[in-house]
Amino acid sequence: ALMMQDIDESYKAVEAMSGYYKYKKKQWKIILKAGENIAEVTKEVRLRFARPDDLRYEKQNELMQVEAEKMVEIAKHKDVEGSLEEQQWQVRRLRQTCAICHKHLKIHIYPNLYKKKHGE
Repeated sequence: ALMMQDIDESYKAVEAMSGYYKYKKKQWKIILKAGENIAEVTKEVRLRFARPDDLRYEKQNELMQVEAEKMVEIAKHKDVEGSLEEQQWQVRRLRQTCAICHKHLKIHIYPNLYKKKHGE
């Protein structure tokens, strides 16, 4: 759970900036560090908590790592035209990947929004 919290914190850092029309040097540094962290932690999750019998889980974790690595590359080339738009796209890709995996695993990010069934 702590590893996923680490991923979530990095994701939220970049998600909070996803609507900006321009990034400053400091913000690109946050994006770079967040991407590196998400990729690194996801790689560790894939190794330590592999589920070879669950192809969807494996695919979504691989996608999350790939999308985070792309985020790192974009941040490293922040001066290239279109990098802002590409970065914002990567945040959406991470959001999609997380949502698909959470739905698959029946994980509710905000469980207090859902009524518990009788007997739970």
